[in-house]
Amino acid sequence: MSLFSTPLSEQIRIVFFGLRNAGKSSLMNNIFENNISIVSDLPGTTTDPVTKSMELGKLGPVAFTDTAGLDDVGEIGKLRISKSLEFLKIADIAVLVTKADVPLSEIEKKFIEEINFSRKPLIVALTFYDKELNKDKLEWAKNYKTVKIDNLKKSGIKELKNELINLYDLLEF
Repeated sequence: MSLFSTPLSEQIRIVFFGLRNAGKSSLMNNIFENNISIVSDLPGTTTDPVTKSMELGKLGPVAFTDTAGLDDVGEIGKLRISKSLEFLKIADIAVLVTKADVPLSEIEKKFIEEINFSRKPLIVALTFYDKELNKDKLEWAKNYKTVKIDNLKKSGIKELKNELINLYDLLEF
């Protein structure tokens, strides 16, 4: 099936999760080589999930979704987090986008537990790889399929796509 003949409901769903300003929207834009999501230094810029489809190797038609930060604040923030977590139910592959220069947060640890419980494939995208790296986070990341991302230099994008394609045999169709 082609991208144009495959309904969204039948496309493989790849969802980006992470804290605010972890680089999810920049990663989305770099994957599509276009400004799909709004990027800002202001935490909480992504308010609603943004979904865009493409063909990705033997995976065929896939839909990427950029979600709001799992650490959003306030009453509206709680709604954004809830909406983001709804996408865990429909995700075929989860991508935890996390800054490589800071320790793993409690929110991220709890999310990892949810992913492990759901038994969904997970890729960790270590962003901000141009900064001074956090050794504990790098050690933790060794337990997962991990890709090093520098959104400014647009490095690691091809590697992420390849890791996603490599999950083909783990997916149930």
